[in-house]
Amino acid sequence: MNRAHPKLRNTGAAKAARHHGLVTVSQLAAAADEPAHAVRYYCRIGLLVPSTTSDSGYRLFDRSGLKRLRFIRRAQSLGFSLDEISGFISHAAKGNEPCPQVMATLDQRLPRIGAELKEIGELHARMIRAQKRWRSLGEGGPTGYEICRLIESEDFATEESDGKADDSHLRPGEGSK
Repeated sequence: MNRAHPKLRNTGAAKAARHHGLVTVSQLAAAADEPAHAVRYYCRIGLLVPSTTSDSGYRLFDRSGLKRLRFIRRAQSLGFSLDEISGFISHAAKGNEPCPQVMATLDQRLPRIGAELKEIGELHARMIRAQKRWRSLGEGGPTGYEICRLIESEDFATEESDGKADDSHLRPGEGSK
């Protein structure tokens, strides 16, 4: 005969019956391979809404919580901000199709990202050229006015490659000849 306290025995059975198929924040996080603190944060900002709350205050989620969490993470991996994701979810919750909104966001963002990639590529190329030049210069210490002769020499190397020398940064009498 089970000698557990009747209220405890009934409470456990009642909870199991009421929350069948629901998972806690930690269980949801583990199922999605995400940290629990991220799930709690998404709840705090309204991206994830628990199906119910247990008597002891645990947030409980059904399968739709897992689908929503995976959607959030996929959208983030595509570069969408949490505000944008919230807008997509809100749009869908109102019965509207959010995909045109998603495409419009991409249409605006892709040209900007392309330009940023071009700039990063150019920066990368400049850095490689500078590194090669600097390696050939060897070691050297400060010479009075210099902070880092490598960086300071780069202004002249860049200007020389352009065929233009800008002496405006030099003191009077220090111009290039």
